[in-house]
Amino acid sequence: MVVPEGNRFIWILSYDGPDGFEARDSAYYDSSDRKSMKPDPAPLIEKAESWFVTAAIEPSREE
Repeated sequence: MVVPEGNRFIWILSYDGPDGFEARDSAYYDSSDRKSMKPDPAPLIEKAESWFVTAAIEPSREE
């Protein structure tokens, strides 16, 4: 999602696995794939904010 007026990029992601979001996020940043990214995107991010939200409407799951 991009907010042009504020020159902001918003990245929305989810994870509902058994180990929880924080553990999975940490595993991602510790992974060799993430550490091998060239250039490292972290210095390009001026400001990062993390918010945990709850869906207002539960998605329907078709099985």
